[in-house]
Amino acid sequence: MIEYIDTCKSLVSELDPFTFQLIKKDISNIRKEINSDELVGDVLVNFHRSVNEQIKFHTLPNSRSAIERAVLQLIELHEQRYNYLSRMYNFTTTIPANIPAYEFERVWVNFQRPGGFVPLHQHSGLYSFVIWCDIPYTLSNQSNEFSDDHRVGTFEFVYTDCLGKLSSHVLPADKTWEGRIAVFPAELHHQVYPFYDSNDFRVTISGNLKLNAKST
Repeated sequence: MIEYIDTCKSLVSELDPFTFQLIKKDISNIRKEINSDELVGDVLVNFHRSVNEQIKFHTLPNSRSAIERAVLQLIELHEQRYNYLSRMYNFTTTIPANIPAYEFERVWVNFQRPGGFVPLHQHSGLYSFVIWCDIPYTLSNQSNEFSDDHRVGTFEFVYTDCLGKLSSHVLPADKTWEGRIAVFPAELHHQVYPFYDSNDFRVTISGNLKLNAKST
């Protein structure tokens, strides 16, 4: 099932079970390797170079190829609906309208502790994606002890509407979202809200894609 979010030119889908099982295997192996000194504050492991240049990036030996195939298939669907590449670049490059070659700029794994969050930000490249792997809570059970905001534990896109007003689209990404993937323009601002009612990690995989230099 593909859910298109037209307001922010994004789409959400479910990974096939085989790919998700490969991902789960890689995540399980990474969990065994995590040391306390790899944790950045109370938030992330392997999040972003701007956090700590010395963080080592875990590989995904079992699932990397399957993830890349799934992402590229969804980008093709995204292009068919939104024609994003042409709309963004047809006046500045000679890239043909058909789907060009994409290059995975980076793929990384996020491990977040309870209370951890990702502030509003955007990515480099042309496209970005996120996969929800291990989400140790359901939104209906999230405690109001720290916050009565309904966005606790969610993922949110933030954008300006046709009137120039700031708008948002919330994805209720709790345990029921395990195995789902979102693909969206890399420049689209987004953020992840903290969760509280669990002592386990929230684990997601993210990545960016850029145009292959040979395709330009």
